[in-house]
Amino acid sequence: MIHADNAGAAAALAHYYSARKDHRTAYRFASEARAQGIETPGLLLDLAVSAWYSGEEAIAIGREACETLSFSREAPKEIRDLARHKTYFYTQEVDKLLPSWEAAPIGFNPPPGWFAQNASIMRQGDRLFLAQRCINYWIDQDGSHTSEWTTAGSRTFLCRVDPDSLADEPICELRANVPSFEDLRLFSWQGDLWGIATGIDAELLHQQWLIKVSSLGPCAGWLLHYGDWRRSEKNWMPLVDGERLRFIYAVAPTIVLDQDAAHLSIDRPAVDGAHLRGSSQAMDFEGGWLAVVHAVTRQEGWAKYHHRFAWWDRSFCLRRLSLPFTFPTETTLPSRRGYQYVMGLCRHPDGERLLISYQVDECRPWIGAFAAGDLDAELLELKHG
Repeated sequence: MIHADNAGAAAALAHYYSARKDHRTAYRFASEARAQGIETPGLLLDLAVSAWYSGEEAIAIGREACETLSFSREAPKEIRDLARHKTYFYTQEVDKLLPSWEAAPIGFNPPPGWFAQNASIMRQGDRLFLAQRCINYWIDQDGSHTSEWTTAGSRTFLCRVDPDSLADEPICELRANVPSFEDLRLFSWQGDLWGIATGIDAELLHQQWLIKVSSLGPCAGWLLHYGDWRRSEKNWMPLVDGERLRFIYAVAPTIVLDQDAAHLSIDRPAVDGAHLRGSSQAMDFEGGWLAVVHAVTRQEGWAKYHHRFAWWDRSFCLRRLSLPFTFPTETTLPSRRGYQYVMGLCRHPDGERLLISYQVDECRPWIGAFAAGDLDAELLELKHG
């Protein structure tokens, strides 16, 4: 067996064997170098890569190295990006993070030729509502969007959700003066149902619209402009603070907008979280704001989504993040396995549980429930600069 004379030699041998895909040997030398005080980005990357192939005991060490690099401001961009790519391998299914996790499929029956997709659950008093998006296309084996119609379409339905059974009951189809209306995130504001939705304009740019939801079907919409430039805008997270409506425009750095999409604040955490994007609404939680965020990597050409819980304090400083998680899926299609998306988060009327609405495989919406206390050990403190 080869032995290294010092920490530098161990680090060099770790990189040598990692490049040759002898991962167990690389892991042995990387662990030896780290034990002697080497913590360079290059060594941590060799550790993150090799640990995955080196047995169960190495997984936690590799995951920690991967997390450190993924959010490091000091690591070179190419190493940070590689670590973010490897994060998907270390991602656990949600029930590993949340011991009380239970989930049930949403029973919404879409119109013929349509498929239930993204769903957004919210609470208003003791009532639960759900916005259920339906699409008329699917992802085939090649990863292409396929439709039996001439063009891809999207429809959104408002449903009640029974707090006891979590079964949904359709109320109406929602229509708004919004082009290609989709991905409505529901929230309650000033006693009414509202949402923020995506519209696609004539130039195929995604834009964010504020929607006043009506249980009669027709809804009023207002286009939200941020900045003096035109570009695609998606994934703004609504946040209701008393009578005030806010939007978390970006996760890290955290950019917060007011109800008219005017700039309110920006906070730059010590970590580099530029790869994180908005998913759910933000809700009042433990003296701050809790939301689900996501990141996307590409594995063998396919998009792979994973999610995290994020917590901001009252001044919108990002303070905590959970480890990444995915949702279980039974599909064997590689083109669909990574398509998972959260669009709803709220507290259950019982006050003890939190609810998440999400979809897997681009065509299967679910509601998950878990004890709020599960997050006590999962929201990890960030160093804040």
